[in-house]
Amino acid sequence: MLIAARKGSPLVVGIGKGEFIIASDATPIVEYTNEVIYLNDQEIAIIDNGQLTIKNVANLPLTPYIQRVEMELAAIEKGGFEHFMLKEIFEQPRSIMDSMRGRLDSASKQVDTRRLREYINN
Repeated sequence: MLIAARKGSPLVVGIGKGEFIIASDATPIVEYTNEVIYLNDQEIAIIDNGQLTIKNVANLPLTPYIQRVEMELAAIEKGGFEHFMLKEIFEQPRSIMDSMRGRLDSASKQVDTRRLREYINN
C-alpha cells in the first residue's frame, strides 16, 4: 500500500499500464504515461493491490479527473542528466541561492527574515 497526500506542494498521480507513478509534476513521468491526475490540497491518493482510490481528508471518496498530458518527451529538458531526480539534485545549490537572493546583507552580515516572520504569523 502506498498513500500520498497533498498539502501545499503539487502532487500528480500518473496512470500507466498496470502501474501508478507519484510525482510533483507531470514532466518527469511523461515518458511512462500521458494520463495524470492532479491532486488538490487536502486530497489523498491510496494505491493498494493495484487499485487507485482518491479521497479527501474527511475520508470521502472522490471521482478523479484524469487528464491527458500533451507534452512531447523530446521537448522536456533533462539538462544532460539521465534522470530528472539527478537534475534536481544538481540544481539545489542554484535553488538555494535563488531563494536567498535579496535576503542576505553581506555588509552587515545579516539575514533579512522579515517576510518569513510575516508568513509564520499568518
